[in-house]
Amino acid sequence: MRFFSYSDIHFPWLIRAFFLVYLLLGLWITPDYGVSWDEPIQRRHGMVTTDYINRVFGIEAERYDEAYELETYEHRYYGVLFTTLCFKVERILGLQTWRQHHLLRHYAVFLLFWTGTIAFYLLLRYRFPNWKWVLAGMLFLLLFPRLFGHSFFNVKDAVLVSAVLWAMYTMVRFLDDPRWTWALAHGLASGIAIDVRIVAVVIPALTVAWWLVRLLSVRTSLAKAIIPIGVYGLVAFLVTVAGWPYLWGDPIGHLLEAYRVMGHYQWGGEVRLWGEFLYPAGGLPWYYLPSWMLITIPVGITLFFLAGMGRVCYRLARPLVKLSFEWFREKDLRTDAILFSLFIIPVGMVLLKGSVLYDDWRQMYFVYPSYAVVALSGVEGLHWRLRQKWLMPLLVAITLGGTWIQMVRYHPLQHVYFNFLAGTNREQRFEQDYWGLSYKQAFEAILEIDTSEVIPFYCQNFPGTANHAFLPKEKEDRFVQVWQERGAKYYLTNYRERGEFKRSRKGVFPFLDPVLFIKAGNTPVLGVYRVDKYWDRVEGEKGNWKLKPE
Repeated sequence: MRFFSYSDIHFPWLIRAFFLVYLLLGLWITPDYGVSWDEPIQRRHGMVTTDYINRVFGIEAERYDEAYELETYEHRYYGVLFTTLCFKVERILGLQTWRQHHLLRHYAVFLLFWTGTIAFYLLLRYRFPNWKWVLAGMLFLLLFPRLFGHSFFNVKDAVLVSAVLWAMYTMVRFLDDPRWTWALAHGLASGIAIDVRIVAVVIPALTVAWWLVRLLSVRTSLAKAIIPIGVYGLVAFLVTVAGWPYLWGDPIGHLLEAYRVMGHYQWGGEVRLWGEFLYPAGGLPWYYLPSWMLITIPVGITLFFLAGMGRVCYRLARPLVKLSFEWFREKDLRTDAILFSLFIIPVGMVLLKGSVLYDDWRQMYFVYPSYAVVALSGVEGLHWRLRQKWLMPLLVAITLGGTWIQMVRYHPLQHVYFNFLAGTNREQRFEQDYWGLSYKQAFEAILEIDTSEVIPFYCQNFPGTANHAFLPKEKEDRFVQVWQERGAKYYLTNYRERGEFKRSRKGVFPFLDPVLFIKAGNTPVLGVYRVDKYWDRVEGEKGNWKLKPE
């Protein structure tokens, strides 16, 4: 007998309140987040694509970026559906300032992610028997601090997660009930996901694979075996082409080209993991992705996931050894197996191919929702096995409560969260605010301690410039960016490059006079240094500065 069921009189009101509170909270805190390194160039992708669309359809309109043509644009292999739509909305609303442009995108990223959580809720409700499991699963998703932070500003990876959430739900429903409506819905969701990032081609690939498994478990006519998957494939392909203008000239050829290029994407920077500097383009060690997952996902959820993975593998082992597919008819096991594959296959492909990853593991965040469901399945399995029925709810509450406290402490830098497995001195061992959002907090903190009418500053990389322009006008005008370091009053850095990081450790100029640090928890991620009194004693160029004795 179910202790709680969906017929509980309070459940509908509780879930509505949950989504309403989450929506209002998200809209309230969205302006707290700064601008990340990649956002301006993503806007340019939308401009170049809009120019191409206008040219193809003979629309007489101003050129938004005359320097590039989509056919030869360096970044033509990126999915541009989201950024192009944002640029269109920006033009419709007549937004003019840098702050308006990027606030629009931040709100759009959050609202899209919020709609994705509705799909996740529907998936959980389909899979689990009572509303307590559903709410726990929702919190497993939302209380992954790094993804929560990215859901307010990451116009690439968080948008992909949002699209994948709908693709996950429609995939599970389509494989259970292959009516044409679910075929259309899943085709639409799959195409949109691919239009965000090419890596989402794993979704149709797994859909076809699971469809073949379904045919081995369910006797059906040839027409019923072919037509639903054919409808799905056709819709997914048409939506992909329609939402990705670069494909219009040669849909198959350009799609294969984009997959090949992005599958071997070369990024020239370096990353820091366990105190070691690594070059992604030169090949990452196999432990790069597992390490980042281990130290950034709340430990309790990881333990629950291991229990869930063991549960799925144990339940599948015996029938698969016997080459029996009768288990596919069991909704719970089938759903768990499908979702586990949406995690393990992409991760396995990255490990086997040695794919280029950087900036922690954000390019792979789209596998986390599947991870969260498998973790919840682990909680469910342990709960029914334990005699002390209060134990698992207590462990879940401790895990989620502790994570929530950490997220509040980190705000608005949840994207720099680490769990306790990362150890101490994290700023020396791992890359921190690689996208430079903390420059926004740095400018705001300087204004609280410096009453000067004009404050000259120098920032170590582009996010400082972006976040200066992102400030409200009255705050932006108080600062003047100095493009040559000499003459700056403050030197701001997020320690991104190796040389910058090492010089800061040595405490040489310009790191002699720290004014303040922006911290994520207890870890400094950005430093502000007073430098104006030293310029008359500085010799050499940046990176090789030497300070003459007084």
